[in-house]
Amino acid sequence: MTADLLWSGAHRADGLGSADFARAMIAVEQAWLEVLVGSGVAPQQARGRLDATVLDEAALAALAAATETDGTPVPALVDRLRRKHPDAARWVHRGLTSQDVVDTALILLARDANSLLRQRLRASASALVISIEQHGQAPLLARTLTQAAAPTTWGVRASNWLDRILDAVDDLDRLTFPVQYGGAVGTRAAGVELGLPPGGPTPVFAETLGLQAGRPWHTDRAPMTRIADAVARAGDACASIAGEVLSLARNDAGQSEVSESQPGGSSTMPHKRNPVLATQVRRAGFVIPALLAALHAAAADQSDERPAGSWQAQWRPFVELLQIVLVAAGQLEDLLAGLQVHPDVMAANLQRAGQDVLAEQRSMAELAGHEPAPDYLGESEQLVAASLQRARRDLGKTR
Repeated sequence: MTADLLWSGAHRADGLGSADFARAMIAVEQAWLEVLVGSGVAPQQARGRLDATVLDEAALAALAAATETDGTPVPALVDRLRRKHPDAARWVHRGLTSQDVVDTALILLARDANSLLRQRLRASASALVISIEQHGQAPLLARTLTQAAAPTTWGVRASNWLDRILDAVDDLDRLTFPVQYGGAVGTRAAGVELGLPPGGPTPVFAETLGLQAGRPWHTDRAPMTRIADAVARAGDACASIAGEVLSLARNDAGQSEVSESQPGGSSTMPHKRNPVLATQVRRAGFVIPALLAALHAAAADQSDERPAGSWQAQWRPFVELLQIVLVAAGQLEDLLAGLQVHPDVMAANLQRAGQDVLAEQRSMAELAGHEPAPDYLGESEQLVAASLQRARRDLGKTR
């Protein structure tokens, strides 16, 4: 997903292409071979580094063609590895099934993507902390259903965004990334027949890959949908913040309350200063639901010990979801790092709204039997302070 004219910024999700998926599958085969050698099932001469250089463009094209014939890329990949490594050929892939390799490779991609996604979200949170510290007291006109409503502050608006991002990071922090090892029908019978002790290889297999051990999940797709749900929530946070930036960037009155540091131009209107980063982040929110729905629909249609179609249907939307949210998070990081806040415009817009925005205050004060307070910001200061305290605590942690 690097050179893509249909989804700008795709280079921000490098590491999730077909070559990366193939390398992840080789890493799975490598780890399993080490399990076999380490347990004494395979001889020491089978030990060696499986060569990922078999993955040039021609090889990837051949794997893609073979996948249409075999149903997965694993048989053709294993054949290439066996031909490349004759000393290990007899033992490569023995005890595994194609689903073990594909699922574990997808989990490896997701684990690495999650690390980068969290990093980008934390950078966005840091940018918001700085913005709140600089402009948090700036008065801002709050709007409900697009209409002028009541006074608020930039600090309240930005701290809402901050909490959204921190919540997303918390969800991503809690994810687990389990290895898939079940053998042909989820009983691990081939491994036992080879001489592996029951329960013994899974922890070693998982540890070698930096994953968690557990039971086979061939037809229980919760490990993938849990990851997808957390990633989608992160994408929702990014897209919703971008949508609010777009609203604040409107220049109907001639000036914007916020603006991007490097706005885009127009091919025909030279006066335009388009909020292109916010636009690109927001688009993710329109495609994430469909990808998530596809993953859950496939997860709900699991039959026998390996279903036909619904398992395979998860591969692309799972990776595409990771790609799209990674791109959005990277663009949001740049957007918030360069976001220009214009307190003078905010104050002018609030002033222009007139006394109507204090109508609720007047009615509440009358009901309570006292004169209206000097401002109508309620617990704004405390809410912002709580968000900042949380951010400083969370961002100071070593992840």
